[in-house]
Amino acid sequence: MKKLILILLILIGSVVYSQVETSSPRSYAMPQFYFSALNFAGDMSQNGSRVDIYVQVPYEYLQFVKEGDRYVASYEVDVRIITPKGKDVVEKVWTQKVIADNFDQTTSRAFWDISQAFLNLPFGEYKISVQVIDIDTKRGLKKEGTISVRNFAQRPITISDLMMVSSVKVEDGVKTIVPNVLNTISTSGDKNFYLFFEVYNNTNISDSVDITYKIDKIKKRKREQDVSFTGAVKEFIKPGKNSIIFEVSEPKIGFGDYIISVQVKMSSNPDYYFTAQRGFVVRWHEIPELITDLDKAIEQLVYIAKPEELNYIKSAQDDTEKEKRFLEFWRKKDPTPNTVKNELMEEYYSRVKYANEHFGHYLEGWKTDMGMVYIIFGPPSSVDRHPFDINAKPYEIWYYYEINRRFIFLDETGFGDYRLITPLWDEWTRNIWR
Repeated sequence: MKKLILILLILIGSVVYSQVETSSPRSYAMPQFYFSALNFAGDMSQNGSRVDIYVQVPYEYLQFVKEGDRYVASYEVDVRIITPKGKDVVEKVWTQKVIADNFDQTTSRAFWDISQAFLNLPFGEYKISVQVIDIDTKRGLKKEGTISVRNFAQRPITISDLMMVSSVKVEDGVKTIVPNVLNTISTSGDKNFYLFFEVYNNTNISDSVDITYKIDKIKKRKREQDVSFTGAVKEFIKPGKNSIIFEVSEPKIGFGDYIISVQVKMSSNPDYYFTAQRGFVVRWHEIPELITDLDKAIEQLVYIAKPEELNYIKSAQDDTEKEKRFLEFWRKKDPTPNTVKNELMEEYYSRVKYANEHFGHYLEGWKTDMGMVYIIFGPPSSVDRHPFDINAKPYEIWYYYEINRRFIFLDETGFGDYRLITPLWDEWTRNIWR
């Protein structure tokens, strides 16, 4: 087992600098930031409505500098709103200062900073570009999304986008909410969560409303079981804007992707109703975000797990037990067991993702020979390509200087289906995974 950890940790250091394609592959295991954009009515203007943008930055993404007894970091957020044709509508830039009480917080995934911006936009469809730049290192990441800016006055009753809420605090009768920017809840803790949204009553009648919600699992496989959970609450609304927050208690849901649908219906007139939806994810806090399908993640262990280990995980009686056995497998390989982050697991599945994006054809990339070698050994030190040699079929040679190995791939068909023609599972290779 020590050999396994050693060889992967050596290769981790070369991910950024080695290459399979002509450019260096990005590391999917690097810290990310997250953002969420939600549409609310704002001041109920006839020409547009409000977009709230929340940006969450984990401390581990930032470069902290010690100042006295504390650690300080700063980052810049650049938000651009763009039309579908690429025309800039508005740009908003702000700088955020973050203070950590001790060094451990600066590298912990349990600590993060949330900042926000509010933009009034004309009705329509838009693209959103969000870039976060660490002030000290100048390192930046960019993410994109879309937003529909709606007219909330077109029907007797409408509702805003749904916001998942991480926590609710009540002080002096005033509720303060912290948005769940990741739209993620953990299976290993309290699955209860809160929803916040606004109901717009465009009539002149105060009335009670029936709020029903339904949670459905997004099935990724035909044999996957249907999972559904429902609930209901009743609220009283007045004409105009009404803020609603309620708790979804003890939903019977496990690992996976879900959709929650909320319908608001006036009690006195059932024809006055509106429905909104939001996707969210349920996962163990130890499982990387790269893993969205647990069954597939288990299949992808084929290159490092023994047959009996795979059979043990797959034979679990239910999803909860399957998650537990999957994590037990990876905990045994965790190079830093005293931390939440399992670097080996994250590196492994970042390689799976890269393989899927670069080596797939009629097979998923991780199932191809190139994908297999990349997942096991990481990016090669160099690649010798021969796509157009005279009297020869296309082939590539991948060199791994650190371990004194090379692998030759031959494209027999001429359609990019490169097959490994050099041995992979010799005795030396087998031993590094024990």
